[in-house]
Amino acid sequence: MRRERTAYHEAGHAVIAYRLGVEVKFVTILPTHHSGGYVTPGDLFCGGTGSDHAALERAIKFCLAGPMAEALFYPRYHRRLKSVDYVCAFGLARYLAGWGAREIIRHQERETKKLLKLYWKDVQQVAQALLEYDELTGIAVKGIMDREEDDRIAAMAPEEPDPF
Repeated sequence: MRRERTAYHEAGHAVIAYRLGVEVKFVTILPTHHSGGYVTPGDLFCGGTGSDHAALERAIKFCLAGPMAEALFYPRYHRRLKSVDYVCAFGLARYLAGWGAREIIRHQERETKKLLKLYWKDVQQVAQALLEYDELTGIAVKGIMDREEDDRIAAMAPEEPDPF
């Protein structure tokens, strides 16, 4: 079960990064000395468009996406405020709002949860690929999500009329 939780955790980071316009370079669920897995993003502060404020919010969402995806997959998950992901998110939120960091985190948790639900199928597909291969390049992650998007677009397309 721990391996599956780690796969969903890392898939959450990867999918949200990609969907927010941040390049994903590498994802793994192979443990290191410091973690059960990790995502190597491109520059979190240059991805997408918008202001410095928007870039900080994007980085906070990236931090929150892992533990929140894990919680969606494993409902008995308990949020650990001292985890690396939450420490990073709170540090960025304090930079944005000082003492109002908790409100920023609560708001970003709601926004991140909406994104995870919207792209949950992508998270599932990336997690399954991680369980199969242990690690993925950013190109592989992009391919998984682009394939899912193509499938969604094809499902929404109107059927062509029968010419006969």
